[in-house]
Amino acid sequence: MRLSLNPAIDRLRDFRTSRKERRARKRERIKTRSRPYRVLRGTGVFLLRSFVAVTAASLIFNAVSQPPEYLEATTGHTVKVGSADVHYEKWGGTGQAVVLLPGFAGSSVAYDYAGPKLAAKGYAVYAVDLPGFGYTRGGDARDIRRQADLVAGFSKKMGLDRPIVAGHSMGASVAGGVGLWHPQSTGGVIFADGDGLDIQVPRRIPRWMAKSPYLTSLYRIGSRWTWLDQKIFKRSCGSTCTMFDGEKGKGFTKRITRPLTSRSAERTISDTMKEFTILHLTPKQIQSISVPSSIIWGSEDVSGGYLVRTRQNLGNPPERIIRGAGHQVMLSHPDEFASSVDSLTRQMLENKRAAQHSRS
Repeated sequence: MRLSLNPAIDRLRDFRTSRKERRARKRERIKTRSRPYRVLRGTGVFLLRSFVAVTAASLIFNAVSQPPEYLEATTGHTVKVGSADVHYEKWGGTGQAVVLLPGFAGSSVAYDYAGPKLAAKGYAVYAVDLPGFGYTRGGDARDIRRQADLVAGFSKKMGLDRPIVAGHSMGASVAGGVGLWHPQSTGGVIFADGDGLDIQVPRRIPRWMAKSPYLTSLYRIGSRWTWLDQKIFKRSCGSTCTMFDGEKGKGFTKRITRPLTSRSAERTISDTMKEFTILHLTPKQIQSISVPSSIIWGSEDVSGGYLVRTRQNLGNPPERIIRGAGHQVMLSHPDEFASSVDSLTRQMLENKRAAQHSRS
């Protein structure tokens, strides 16, 4: 009989032996099963391990790449409107005031070329960063009424007399809101490559994905990957657009995407993806806009909404279609955009004076 000097060691040895035997029996069972089963099991194990690895990598990346809440603008001005510090660019001196609003994920940088050209035609031009993107601090990024109130408050704070408010893409809904809720202080509104309505496509991002760490990781990589961003902007700019070509285009792409690397912009994007809705008006609200309105549209734009619907909701107002321009119409053709704003502004103001004269 073998005497055990250490029962604990014996139990450990028995446990290891038993475990080896169990593993051996398990391997034998797997060998006896069909090949499809083994492939399926191996695939499942691979996917599970990949999921754990990707999730861990995403969480670690997000933890070490935390962006600042806001970024400081390198140009322009800031004015206090309510509780918000509104950043804006200004070109020109006196003359009819025109307020330019950027679209979704856009900023006043989008008007760097068209703004000065419009000012050269005798206008006082203001390009305003809306809450959520750009360099404006504070404000409500998800409420259309509050954004419209902020723009109207900006005009009042700056002493602008019934400015023309032009909004690009999603900014068209804010411009329309200014005309809808503040008609007495608005000279007219221009919908530029935007129908003012909500997203017109089915949800493409699952809600769980929008709430996961993966979207944050993808956003941070995408907003800092200049090569990819340059390609995207180039494609949306139109067939004749040269704004994003070469090294000059690379530098301009960095200027456009810089505001998107803040925590504030990241949070707005995340909220948008979760709800899958952007700032918008209803068709009835657009139809209720009483101030003069007009439309500017790129002939190649396929992402700003529906031109026909915009015409119908605004009552077929004056319009300018810019040939060869895509969604980024003010970047693709800044001269034509400035000329269009000029001619439409003159037409809207003239029509308004004629209407007032006929009533008197």
